[in-house]
Amino acid sequence: MQAPAWFVTGDRMKSQVFPAALAALRSLETRDAFHESLVPEAALFHLSDSLCASMLANPAGQHSVAISLLRNCLEALTLVDLGLQRNDYRLSRLGQWNRHERTAGDIRRDLERDVWPRYKQGLWEEPWSQLFGNLARALHPYAHYSPELMGWQMASVRMDNAGRGLVRLGPSEYDPLKATRITLLHTLVLWTVGKLTVLNAESHCPVSFVETLETLRGQLGNSGLLFREGDWGVELMPHVWFKEGVDWREKA
Repeated sequence: MQAPAWFVTGDRMKSQVFPAALAALRSLETRDAFHESLVPEAALFHLSDSLCASMLANPAGQHSVAISLLRNCLEALTLVDLGLQRNDYRLSRLGQWNRHERTAGDIRRDLERDVWPRYKQGLWEEPWSQLFGNLARALHPYAHYSPELMGWQMASVRMDNAGRGLVRLGPSEYDPLKATRITLLHTLVLWTVGKLTVLNAESHCPVSFVETLETLRGQLGNSGLLFREGDWGVELMPHVWFKEGVDWREKA
């Protein structure tokens, strides 16, 4: 089976996105608030390591572990976004987060009010707040072990004549559709980090990087697993079935 176009492009960009983001963050470092400046860098490293570990767990059939690690990227992504803003905006908030005075949710509300309107579109023409909201809904249920997380441990077999889904449960049960959904989420997180870097520090990004990121945006938007007006929290659930013979990898 041929890999989706977004998979091929995303795989090629893995080695480019985090160095570009790190260079952008380090360009904003200041000795006056050196500790606060390190917070978004640490968040970027945590995000990169979590994504890498998730990418290793997924093809091994450890889908519940892979999706849990992706959930762990969400708050780190918020701090990277904040870290890419001007020092007069980011430093006080980074310090407040570090002192447990503000949460990642508080910071996201600030970003949504003050920053995200200038980001404009996400994958399609939707506002950035809708893109991030979709990503959060797709990952939010998997912070702790739950019935929703348990669903990722079960390999879907087929639908029976009564329309019931038949599943197989065991250690590291590989499911190609679940694996592809998680890989799509890997690529969405990777694209989001790259896009945030371009939006806030395009001078640190080669022209080829910007162009490839735009190509990846179009490819992700054309995935058969996502719909323009859809809710990723529903579309990327562990048990969403497609009719036999339907190509769920990409839209025609």
